[in-house]
Amino acid sequence: MEWMDVRLLGPFEAYADGRPLPLGGRKQRALLALLALHGGRTLSTARLVEELWGEDAPETAAKMVQIYVSQLRKALPPDTLVTRPPGYLLRVNGESVDVARSERLLAAGREALARGEPQEAAGSLRAALELWRGPSLAEFAAEPFARAEIPRLEELHAATVEERLEADLALGRHAEVAGELEALAARHPLRERLQRQLLLALYRCGRQAEALAAYQAHRRLLDEELGLEPSAALRELERRILRQDPALEAPARSEHARDAAAAAAPSRFVGRDSELDVLHGALEAAAAGSRRLVVVSGEAGVGKSALVDAFLAEAGRENGLLVARGQAVEQGGAGEAYLPVLDALGRLARTADGEVLPLLRRRAPTWLAELPRLVGSADVEALQQRTLGATRERMLREMLEALEELTSERPLVLVLEDLQWGDPSTVDLLGALARRDEPARLLVVGTYRPEESARAASAVEESAQELRLRGRCIELRLGPLGGPAVAALVAARA
Repeated sequence: MEWMDVRLLGPFEAYADGRPLPLGGRKQRALLALLALHGGRTLSTARLVEELWGEDAPETAAKMVQIYVSQLRKALPPDTLVTRPPGYLLRVNGESVDVARSERLLAAGREALARGEPQEAAGSLRAALELWRGPSLAEFAAEPFARAEIPRLEELHAATVEERLEADLALGRHAEVAGELEALAARHPLRERLQRQLLLALYRCGRQAEALAAYQAHRRLLDEELGLEPSAALRELERRILRQDPALEAPARSEHARDAAAAAAPSRFVGRDSELDVLHGALEAAAAGSRRLVVVSGEAGVGKSALVDAFLAEAGRENGLLVARGQAVEQGGAGEAYLPVLDALGRLARTADGEVLPLLRRRAPTWLAELPRLVGSADVEALQQRTLGATRERMLREMLEALEELTSERPLVLVLEDLQWGDPSTVDLLGALARRDEPARLLVVGTYRPEESARAASAVEESAQELRLRGRCIELRLGPLGGPAVAALVAARA
């Protein structure tokens, strides 16, 4: 039997042994999506009619289901869509549908956390999140079955993100996730677990006052909108922060754990030696004062972030190297100007040695005004007055000049991930950074998924192509690892 791969966590797609399947029109596709969501279970014809048409079902709906099934059987591998009274069943295993894989990986991550193994948990949860390629079931939003399934899948994604953040905090990665938590808590202010994780991350970063301010803001929101108090657990966390409870400190990363990881890891990121060499060559050129832009593209799960991680781990040995890393987000990212760049700047300002904040205040006040957590409330008001009426064009100019000043003495690697969810201003900034001739010790690395249907993904791809033709950009297109590389990776991990 051919291997089926049904993808619901993003644009709906189905593959057999790696080849895309023709799935027909919207209603026919919706039928297959519905059966895939209940893979291995029989759905009656009456249930299918209800889920696909609801109260507006025509008299011929049952006959139309039969026709759709007949057409799908021509497209799917033999014996995949079978009749089983009183309806039909899609015969797939637990790995054939990405929703089932995501649920399995989430469960594995939770179990690993419960066992006190956050490293294993983080791996499972990151693998689960790699399966998400965009909004789920978007093309079926008008169908009755999707009205219930879309919120369920959104909750699945949110829960997976929260569990992954829990694993990161347990591994002492509070500095790496603090900025991400600030953005998530702002977008989902009523998700109390995110608020708890944010308070803990801020406290562990030495930002006790900001942690307490975030708690008070959440408390006011609950009171004003719902007439509720924070949970007992969140109130207890605030009390522990106030008394600086030693138990809140981040877990130490033991030397034994680091040595074991180093011993188990391959000498280089298996199967990507040439890509790593390109990135290191670009960094050498940037360190010499010749700015570089490298775009890494590939489908979800192919290893873009892992490649960047491996490169930064090797490049981190360079003395004086600055690294700023930001990420575009799926929900609302395309509508927020410069979101991944602001994310990167916020993280850099909190981790660098005090040079970034004064630089932003002097050269890029419009950017600092968008990062209120970096300055006091009085400064925020003054900045807002100073930048009243600021345009995106002004922000673009200020950032170009600020980055050139910042990199005049030491190199900076600016990593912007998931640009398929970014906004047009971020794409414009990438192009402007690549086209300028002024010297800068700057390497910009962007990652994106070219298969995404979002306009932002198309804009990134078009910009990268134009810059590549002008010799201003290098693009690394990642495909799946070959057989020898997979074997080497398995051997190294084992």
